[in-house]
Amino acid sequence: MKAGTGVNRAEAVLDELEDSILLRLGTRLREEDWAMKARLESFRSLRKTSFPSFRYASGILVKPNFSLIDFSQLSRFVPETESAKIGFIGPEEISVIKGTRLSQIDEKTISLFRGLSYSEQSCAGQPSWFSLFNDAFANSFLLLRIPAGLKLDRPAVVEIDADHLPQITNIFIITGTGSKAKVFIKKRSRKDAEGGNWYFGLNVRVFAGEESELRIMSTQQLGLGVAFFEDRKAHVSKAADVEWFDLSFGAGYANSAVLSNLAGMNARTGIRCLFAATNNQKIDLFTSAIHAAPRTRSDILTRGVVNEEARALSRGLIVMQEGSGGSEGYEKQDTLLLCDRSEANAIPELEIRNHDVKCSHGSTVGQIESDKLFYLLSRGIMLEDAKKLIIKGYFDFLLSELSADERSQATVVLEEALVEV
Repeated sequence: MKAGTGVNRAEAVLDELEDSILLRLGTRLREEDWAMKARLESFRSLRKTSFPSFRYASGILVKPNFSLIDFSQLSRFVPETESAKIGFIGPEEISVIKGTRLSQIDEKTISLFRGLSYSEQSCAGQPSWFSLFNDAFANSFLLLRIPAGLKLDRPAVVEIDADHLPQITNIFIITGTGSKAKVFIKKRSRKDAEGGNWYFGLNVRVFAGEESELRIMSTQQLGLGVAFFEDRKAHVSKAADVEWFDLSFGAGYANSAVLSNLAGMNARTGIRCLFAATNNQKIDLFTSAIHAAPRTRSDILTRGVVNEEARALSRGLIVMQEGSGGSEGYEKQDTLLLCDRSEANAIPELEIRNHDVKCSHGSTVGQIESDKLFYLLSRGIMLEDAKKLIIKGYFDFLLSELSADERSQATVVLEEALVEV
């Protein structure tokens, strides 16, 4: 590995990568030719993409600790055996394929996702580099296919065990015309995940068929030694509805992007992100809705708390393209600081290319209101308990949108996180 530290060292190693490295890994995996070609396409695009600086507007810097990630040992990203663990519990009507090879999923399905236009793929900015990396070096795959017309009340549960890192997972979800489903993705590890290469990458790709409804609820409870890079994109067809509900409470560094491309008339998306960071955690969130068709709707809300030396950045983007007449978009980012040493920033953006639309955005960064804290203390509640009650109330606004069962599960995850905060 070349001399240097941090971003420069990682970039120097990755600049020296050649196709032969990925080909050797493909041989170990016994990938078919078409799957190897798909990996190489992502790898070559990766090499043409500038390595991220993790520096944003106004000098905001939120970067991972690259001493935890040894990119020079890429052979370790592919398991000798099928050790990458993805569990699935769900209705038997859902078609499920999982494994450690891309070629275990059929070529036609992968071509569908690779051929989709997410309209503004580059708008996600820096995380796109890691999205390409996750595509090229993935070592676990899952495909969920919900048949047309199927209405499911019981959620499908995906459990990703990230105790043995590095791990890179690609999840594909297809909803048939007129279907309705819920998918619950749980990402966990022990507080100190094993392995010298503590990288966890996750790409989620969704194709929502016409008039389908899909809610994806996701929890992230990874150990503080983990660097987590997540990229999620949905292609939302005519009159379809994709809802993302995300709870992010773990990982020493978490870089998470979610983008909905509203590709069909009357398509809709809602994005809800809740996060909490403490100690020296770093969180970099990106949320985006691309309005590419008429009369589409988006509603994005991000809400989080930051304590001690933790740092959080929330970036949001709504794009109204030329053909988006009659569309509406809204985004709001709120962060609560619990300590003078904490840092939080918000960067909401709008790109308007059609004047027949409604679009608004806003952000707040503040502290716990002293009168609320005084009221609880005056009732004999201890300071730390009083703060946790206020935080629960702060998140309750978004939790109230969930069903009773979803809210119960989300509350358990939240309460576990507040023990650390």
